[in-house]
Amino acid sequence: MAWLLKRSDRDSRWYICFRTTSGREVRRAAGHSRRSAERILAKIETEVRENRFFQRDQRSTWTLGRLSEVYLERLGRLRPRSARWRREMYRQLLQVLGEDLLIEEIELATLDEYVSRRRGQGKAPSTINRELSVLRHSLHLAARWRTETSLSRYRLAEWEPLREAQSARQAVFLTAEQVARLLAAAHTRAARGDLNERQGEAVVRLALETGARLGEILALSWDDLDRNGILRVRTEKNGPDRWLQLSEPTVRLLETSAITARGAASSSAAP
Repeated sequence: MAWLLKRSDRDSRWYICFRTTSGREVRRAAGHSRRSAERILAKIETEVRENRFFQRDQRSTWTLGRLSEVYLERLGRLRPRSARWRREMYRQLLQVLGEDLLIEEIELATLDEYVSRRRGQGKAPSTINRELSVLRHSLHLAARWRTETSLSRYRLAEWEPLREAQSARQAVFLTAEQVARLLAAAHTRAARGDLNERQGEAVVRLALETGARLGEILALSWDDLDRNGILRVRTEKNGPDRWLQLSEPTVRLLETSAITARGAASSSAAP
């Protein structure tokens, strides 16, 4: 027999309560959503009836840091363009959760705590959802790699992504004046800064002209730009790649950035 319990403090978290065969009461965190908690409760009751719930599973000794290394290495071979932005997502995950966290201990309550801390840092729901989607994907694969990871089961199937306010989903268009100010600021920083700042100006121009996502821009190579200034943007989502005409100033800026980057690489390699 299992039942739901909601804490009355400001945490307002749901728990699944049940008794073991020895009579000891056990509580397991089930997140902040009653609907998710009810689904978890139904699953536990089914496993109890089938005498599967109290079977002792082998527990994984893998840490989140180890999983991130294996996950990103394998994904880098299969989908190198996607692996770049996933690496950045994992960097944030490790900063908050820690590299030493056992993947066996990651559950819905872990995600609730992560959301609380990231929102406290002022991060948008869409940003948090992307980070957690990478975590969930890696843990889902870890469960499939059970012969290596020994992960007993995947515990995050009931997670529901955060909802954004309707106003946050509306497109925001820059005015001509705002575009000019943005380009001027990027150019000023590039003139005063180092190589990264100069490359940053190129990223800003590409974003304004193509509407590409940051991950798509960072995945570009010279093979994607032909001699006529037509750029191929390889989509990160489902759908065809896009072919876009770049302006002459942007092409010149890209060429200048490439020459500067090669010069910096040659200088650092010189004895």
